[in-house]
Amino acid sequence: MSSSTADLTIIFGKSILSSLTREKESNLLLGLSIDIENLIKSSNDSVTISNFLSKYLFNLSNLFKLNKDNTNNIETNLSEDIIFTIRSTLIERILDKIFKLNDKLKSFDQVYNIPQNYLKRLIDLANTYQKQQNPYYLPPRTKFDREQNIDLDLDPFLIGTSSGLNSNSKHLNHFFKSTFFPNKLYHTLTYHSEEVWFTKFSPSGRFMISGSLDEKLIIYDVINNFKVLKILQPTAALDNEVFVPFSSKPASEKSKAVIYCCWDPQERYLVSCCLDTVVRVWYIGGIHNLIGKRSRKESVITGTGATTTTTTTNTTDNNNEFKLVSCFTLGQEIKTWTCEFLPTSSNLARPHFIIGSPDKVLKGFDVDGVELFDFYANIEDDEDEDEEEDDDEDKEKDGNNGGNKKIEDKEGDIQMRDETEDTNSTTTTNGNGKSKTKFDKSSSLIKSKLENKFNRINDITITPDGKFLITADSDHKLHFYKIPNLLSPESTTKRIASITLSGRLTSCSISKTGKFLLISCAPEELQVWDISGLNTGDYAPILYRRYFGHSQSGYIIRSAFGYLVEDEDEEQIILTGSDTGYIYFFKLHTSQLITRVKGHDGLCNCVDWNRFGKRATINSVDLGKLWSSVGDDNLVKIWGPF
Repeated sequence: MSSSTADLTIIFGKSILSSLTREKESNLLLGLSIDIENLIKSSNDSVTISNFLSKYLFNLSNLFKLNKDNTNNIETNLSEDIIFTIRSTLIERILDKIFKLNDKLKSFDQVYNIPQNYLKRLIDLANTYQKQQNPYYLPPRTKFDREQNIDLDLDPFLIGTSSGLNSNSKHLNHFFKSTFFPNKLYHTLTYHSEEVWFTKFSPSGRFMISGSLDEKLIIYDVINNFKVLKILQPTAALDNEVFVPFSSKPASEKSKAVIYCCWDPQERYLVSCCLDTVVRVWYIGGIHNLIGKRSRKESVITGTGATTTTTTTNTTDNNNEFKLVSCFTLGQEIKTWTCEFLPTSSNLARPHFIIGSPDKVLKGFDVDGVELFDFYANIEDDEDEDEEEDDDEDKEKDGNNGGNKKIEDKEGDIQMRDETEDTNSTTTTNGNGKSKTKFDKSSSLIKSKLENKFNRINDITITPDGKFLITADSDHKLHFYKIPNLLSPESTTKRIASITLSGRLTSCSISKTGKFLLISCAPEELQVWDISGLNTGDYAPILYRRYFGHSQSGYIIRSAFGYLVEDEDEEQIILTGSDTGYIYFFKLHTSQLITRVKGHDGLCNCVDWNRFGKRATINSVDLGKLWSSVGDDNLVKIWGPF
């Protein structure tokens, strides 16, 4: 213990100083605030005051001259003398001993310019810290939330004493869960007739899309109680009209179920990846005109009854406002399961997007179906021999685990299971010994080098600045690529980083700022990686947090970031579906499992948070607190705060 700390034992107990943590300090500050207030209001004897002083300020009771015979003046003394003296004592006898750097400084208060009500500021910070320890607490999301008048009588941290705080966790959980946490079911949408595999809010938060085994893409109006704006469903005739020349056509009887879709940054186009291996590009610019017409017609917002889809889509449509503009395949029987628009394509007349395939294809296209760039054909050679050796060692360690391959089961679901591939082993020997071993090693290295450039892709995501592409592959690896100018015929790309994980990678998504990467690793883990080094030239991602509690043994389960705080420009929540139908919530920065809610019967295939939604002017609902889930029970569900 330092001499300055020893001096403080004159005022504070040694046991207190030696055991204080941030949490304990927070409790003491809150207790001090609450007990002073209660003491001023209710105390009528000097014994209580003396006990209070000995609890917080051990040897300072002699500073307060209280007349035991004149109890009528106690409240006046407390309000005028004690609080002022406590503040002065904190500054003159405690803080200056800790923080003063030079004996020649005149006074701590003068040099450090401690403002009035500084103790209140400390107590407010302690209050905030205590709230953050509650799993259900979420900070104000918007400026409107912060400026709202809060009824202090309902704030549980201003009720009772500090001992009551610690023993009233059930009350606190109920308070924050019912006040802040968005786990209330708002709407159950029943427009799909088969399993629903995907959902995604639009970049503005104004619309939402869902895709299903019934081959339908349904666009919803988020503000108007998720009314159906348009149903997009391909037919053989529509496909034939816009099928890209020389593109391989699948058999007509194959299911056109929607596996994945993505929004153009300007909300003019949708790209869908379908089970029949066809990529379909839809022009949807009419949704902005459609909501204008609907808003003039509907002055009253109704509930989510069983409205018919025909009356919400055909009365105001123009053939040019919604149409299939192109469709194509990557090759004969080459599956397409993931796609993303480039953020920078918002500046282009014909937006660009990238498609990843589990059949080892990674290409860029425009909305007319024109191939712009082949990542695997134009990747720069990596001459780092050490990295190649590491890759070889990873393959040997995987051994018979092989790659992971998604397959279509009899019902059309997308499944994942281990697939063992026949490869030459560098450890295999025969009677001839050395020559056989050398030949196998050489051929294996060549094959490994080729295979390292071509990966079975389960999912992709793109950083918000459009500079980097990240793929989650079936061989348990994340790969990071530079995105070149897709319009230049001389462009090349480079793999700048790779990470090998133990679980099967089913989905990946990126935070709003591009700092964090969220990975779903089957069978029971989520991971968040800090990839901020991509923009600084330090390409080594750092594992930030791991999350456990859910399960996804054999199917694609998609997770998401949630609850974007505008001031911090950062999300607070991680959420994921599961193969049991439950939806799990975790704190992003602590990995704490907050809670789970039963969302669906059977699998909950996908969840998505309306991170970019704003406060609606019609019904004053904060759209940024809404999120959706879809499942094998054919339902789309919308959730939000109480």
